[in-house]
Amino acid sequence: MKQAHNYKPNMMVGDQSYPAYQLRNLLAYLRQHYGEEVVELLCSQIGAVGTIS
Repeated sequence: MKQAHNYKPNMMVGDQSYPAYQLRNLLAYLRQHYGEEVVELLCSQIGAVGTIS
């Protein structure tokens, strides 16, 4: 499995973490390295609807 080089799990915006930003980055990484099918599967499993890009 490839490792993410730019993923920052402790990214903070102000004094709070920003989970939507983290999710967007994670999905972009998965899309780039594993394809759209993996992203769609993950989104369906976590209940994310609509287009997340």
